[in-house]
Amino acid sequence: MNKDSSSVLGKTEQVGVGIFRAPVLVGKVIGRVRELLKNPNRGGGGGGGKGVEEEEEEEEEVEV
Repeated sequence: MNKDSSSVLGKTEQVGVGIFRAPVLVGKVIGRVRELLKNPNRGGGGGGGKGVEEEEEEEEEVEV
């Protein structure tokens, strides 16, 4: 909003926005972590990796 972020008003605005946005960000992160802990096979990382159970089954097959 303020164009001069080096002024006192600009710094105050940055601190205020940070104070109000930080809890929202932390809440979103905690929600995502809980979602991933409930369903570990749904990572969403885009790596195309296998779930924990699939990796264990594959290791058992290789050892035999």
